[in-house]
Amino acid sequence: MMNSETLLAMTHPALAFVMGIVFVAVWAGFKQFSSFVYFGFAYISYGLGMTLQTLLWPSDEVLNIVLATLLYFGAVLLFYNGLVRYGGAKPKWLPVAALTVLALVLRIYFTDILSDRIVRIYVLNGFIAIIFALGLWQIRQHFRRSALDTLMFVLTGTFIVAGLLRSIWAPTTHEDSFGYDGTFYWLLTQVSLNVFLVVFALLLILVAGSRALEKMRLLGWHDGLTGLSNRTGFREKVGRHMRRQPGFSLILIDLDHFKQVNDRYGHSVGDQLLVLLAERIQHSTRLGDVSARYGGEEFMLFLPNTDEAAAVGVAERLRRDIELVDLDAVAPGWQCTASFGVAEFPPGHTVNEAYKTVDRLLYEAKYRGRNCVVSASAERDARSI
Repeated sequence: MMNSETLLAMTHPALAFVMGIVFVAVWAGFKQFSSFVYFGFAYISYGLGMTLQTLLWPSDEVLNIVLATLLYFGAVLLFYNGLVRYGGAKPKWLPVAALTVLALVLRIYFTDILSDRIVRIYVLNGFIAIIFALGLWQIRQHFRRSALDTLMFVLTGTFIVAGLLRSIWAPTTHEDSFGYDGTFYWLLTQVSLNVFLVVFALLLILVAGSRALEKMRLLGWHDGLTGLSNRTGFREKVGRHMRRQPGFSLILIDLDHFKQVNDRYGHSVGDQLLVLLAERIQHSTRLGDVSARYGGEEFMLFLPNTDEAAAVGVAERLRRDIELVDLDAVAPGWQCTASFGVAEFPPGHTVNEAYKTVDRLLYEAKYRGRNCVVSASAERDARSI
């Protein structure tokens, strides 16, 4: 029967089991967090190894140490795999395999041939430090993305250093025993590992949660059919530009007689037409421009630091491109055209004010017979005649 000290020691692997199961459950529910399955099984493998050492099962010393070693090494390799994949890199299995074999041979040698518990501790802690450090080095660029990523990087680096420093107290262990012996080294090991396991798990879950929310937010900013920004995404992105107070031009685009396309050829053909227009718009944009499906068959182009003449040039090229769209395969006999409203705005103009202006210009283009570009300056010139 286990004594109270052993029961207390078992809370450590139990904690690892629980967190490992949580990681695997999160992975099973949200497959996009692929690294979670590796972290989960790393925690579980470590918990199994610690259980064997704590309960001294099997009771044969050599067999117990070898089995625990295999489980610890498996945990390290799984954690390394999860860490590297989390950072978007690929594991370097050749050097990792070589280091694993070397460390495993040394652990077995100092167990079965020349029994030396202190050296075994040094080998295990050194192996963990090298593999984790290799993983951090591979993904060092990734951890500059957010504060949480940086905290995870620092935490893992601190754990590496703490493991090496912890080895200083290895000589305090009982040389003639194996497994949990209640010495200062073992207590220090359990406390430091508990802190790392819990804090790392919390940080990882926070990062995953923030990424999931960001993904949902971005999905909410995009039109599901065309892939362009929707009205919400357009206003958010344009708002960021306008905080820097640049002047801008706005182009409002509307497909001509789009309702007739849906009525005559069906909504699937109408959807294809919208996708084709979105592709033409994307090809017309520069880095920094913002394009969106603003509603129905209406599209918007935001051109920062662009005067009206340049914006009219973009609109005219796009108008000609749309005229050349070949719809014979899906809508025989249909000529695809679009109307445009274009205007330039000084810093300080809001999106709502700008939209009202280009919307009025778009209606002027419709009034003039469609398939044309009407700009604010052209409208002023027409009125002065």
